[in-house]
Amino acid sequence: MYFSLTHLQRTNVNLFNNLLLKPWEEYKKWNKCLLEMQKKLIEGNMFLEDGYQIKTNCHVRFINMPLIDPKLKVIFPSNDNIGQFVQIKGN
Repeated sequence: MYFSLTHLQRTNVNLFNNLLLKPWEEYKKWNKCLLEMQKKLIEGNMFLEDGYQIKTNCHVRFINMPLIDPKLKVIFPSNDNIGQFVQIKGN
């Protein structure tokens, strides 16, 4: 499954900023969620075959992430910035 960063920027600015500024922290959180969802599927057991086991080597992959210099905390303007003065600089 793939998610568009552009869509994420429009729909969930906080998560978008966290992915750009703290990708390893988000990676750990998302991996933990994958394991928890597997456990919930096993507990519900509505459609799983007998003997289904949790796959511990299951990981999220963030691909095509832009490189961010940790010294630069880039926050993109969003709907929350309506009515505010926002400065954007480019190279």
